Amino acid sequence: MMESLIRRLKADITPSTNSAEAKRTSTNVEAMDTRTDDVDVDVMTEELPKEETNNLVSDIDVAKMSELFEGSMSLNLSGIDFSCPVCTELLYKPVTTPCGHTFCKLCLDMSFSYKRCCPMCREPFQFSASQVKSNVLLASIIEQNFQEKYTQRGEEVEAQSAIMQEGRKKIIIGNTHEVLAGQNRNNHKWKFFIMVLDEDQNLGAVPKVPSSYYVEKIEVFLHPTFTPNRIVLTGEPFEVKRIGWGVFTIKGNIYFASRFNLPPMGFEHLLSFERNGTHRCFFVDFASGTKK
Repeated sequence: MMESLIRRLKADITPSTNSAEAKRTSTNVEAMDTRTDDVDVDVMTEELPKEETNNLVSDIDVAKMSELFEGSMSLNLSGIDFSCPVCTELLYKPVTTPCGHTFCKLCLDMSFSYKRCCPMCREPFQFSASQVKSNVLLASIIEQNFQEKYTQRGEEVEAQSAIMQEGRKKIIIGNTHEVLAGQNRNNHKWKFFIMVLDEDQNLGAVPKVPSSYYVEKIEVFLHPTFTPNRIVLTGEPFEVKRIGWGVFTIKGNIYFASRFNLPPMGFEHLLSFERNGTHRCFFVDFASGTKK
């Protein structure tokens, strides 16, 4: 440490207007350079006149030392990506999965409603999104360094969350139909489907929120001539496609996501081979847990 201090003093000494004094100062410092580390600093000050010692101290760049110290305590955020890989926006209420990937809490909730795995590496999980812990440290860093943007993101996310969790939603149950040319008997290609839309949306509109956010699974029973005739749909799209020759009634149950505390909803749908098919609408109030 003594050698390092002496080298710093030698580098920062400003040449005196008196060449004889400068030479004598340099000689004394070089002499100290040959001493061992246990030499007391007071020895050096005794060998120099008082006014020259003051010059040495005043020549040390205190401002630079202060800047170096403060810089070592600051956090360098350059080159760090604080965006969510799902929504590509600034992370809001970040949560980190066991595989090490971080997302907005709401984004992970929506992703888990589609498939219970990491949206990035596809590692399967045996737990729900609500069990993933918040990344408190990362949330604090983002909030302190991007206050305005973080507040704005909070307003956007909370508004989206309100849309998903409140109000009536429209559940559409139906089927499409297509006649296959060149087939003698099994010439009807049909697709049975169930989807969830906002109350003001109609069939064909792009859902504002994935149907899987509201629906956990759908149990479908086909005619006994189909094998298998019981099908469980656990993710989007909630569809069953088949080719047949006649109509029949499809029965089943819709199991809603546990976050809404709703009982299963039974349904029946008569296949239609008229034109392009048919559909019916049902309304569910996810806020109060009622069906109509």
